[in-house]
Amino acid sequence: MKFGEYLKAQRENAGWTQPEAASKIAIEQSYLSKLENDKAVPSAEIFDRLMQIYQFRVKQISEQVTSNELEKLKDIALVREFIITRKRAETASRKRWLIAGLAMEMFGTLIFSAGIAMKDYAYVSYVYESKGVINENEAITLFTEMPNYEWFERRMRSEPERQKLTEHPLFSRLEYQQVSWRQDRGNFYDIDVAGAKRRFLLIQQKLTPDHRVFYIFVSLGAMLMMGGFCCFYLSKRW
Repeated sequence: MKFGEYLKAQRENAGWTQPEAASKIAIEQSYLSKLENDKAVPSAEIFDRLMQIYQFRVKQISEQVTSNELEKLKDIALVREFIITRKRAETASRKRWLIAGLAMEMFGTLIFSAGIAMKDYAYVSYVYESKGVINENEAITLFTEMPNYEWFERRMRSEPERQKLTEHPLFSRLEYQQVSWRQDRGNFYDIDVAGAKRRFLLIQQKLTPDHRVFYIFVSLGAMLMMGGFCCFYLSKRW
């Protein structure tokens, strides 16, 4: 919207004709007509009268007229001060967006790179195995002589070994369970189960790949870098 159109809208909102408005402002009707048709620019004194009669502020004008139209009024001290203040605020805003974008790019790149470096990250897991339930009146080492599950499967494939194993008195009580821990619980540990016990023996330590760290770091880094580009874009637009 042009400044003249703004003045005309203010007059019409007040319900005044041009002669009525010119009389209240204490200017000629022909001069008001020039102002409304953008054929003249008001002086500082006339601008003050327009503000008093139409009851508007420079900020209200800036919200409805174009920046180029506002620049035409920069010779008026009040408008010039507003333009300078707004430009300073816009510059400060751009700097904040740029700083935020730069920070996000730096942290995003760092986190993304850390994720790439940790692509092959793996942790040590400790595999424990229990061969069966040990009753309360039985020795905790009852199943010591029985094979672990890996050897059990191999022996069951061989007929002689299978025959020998199935004849063992503890064969029917074999009930293998395996659990993995990320912390070392020693060579063995015991747990209570319904009035009996299970002894879990450490049978293996292995490296377990964990790609979650890779995906989390890479995703977070990518989001931060994208956020940085958005900040740069906003700094240019605003």
